[in-house]
Amino acid sequence: MSKSPSPLRREPALPVPRRRLNRIEFAQLMLDQDGRCAACREKLRADLIVDEHLTPLDQLGTNDLSNRALYCTACARAKTDGDQANIRHGRRIRGETGQKRTRALRKLKPWTQPRTFPTNRDGPLKRKMNGQVVRRPTRKRTLRPVRSFASIRCPESI
Repeated sequence: MSKSPSPLRREPALPVPRRRLNRIEFAQLMLDQDGRCAACREKLRADLIVDEHLTPLDQLGTNDLSNRALYCTACARAKTDGDQANIRHGRRIRGETGQKRTRALRKLKPWTQPRTFPTNRDGPLKRKMNGQVVRRPTRKRTLRPVRSFASIRCPESI
């Protein structure tokens, strides 16, 4: 018995790939913004201009000029930092990252997944922080001499 696709369930739309601005589009944006940053309205310097999408492509924005603006690097970084949570959410929903993707990859190619490495503190092997597996040095455990309370002499009280 095969499952038929549910009419209510649909695949999430994929974002379009990013496209660079050509010289004419860049000049048009500079004229529209009077050579100023879209956020802070400071004069843009030639070496510190960043082209940003107003609605990020991961949130199904487009590459049209109406969805683009020029920012200074500080404002662009702040805008991108604010969009990161929504971008990660969109990638998880589309199945590009996250637990669902990992499980799907594991089902397709289980031999490509990293194997678990059973270790414990008493085992002969250990895994270093860089992933290297080495044999634990064997050292003999020396027992300390046991002191009994009878061997300890207390000074007599005065």
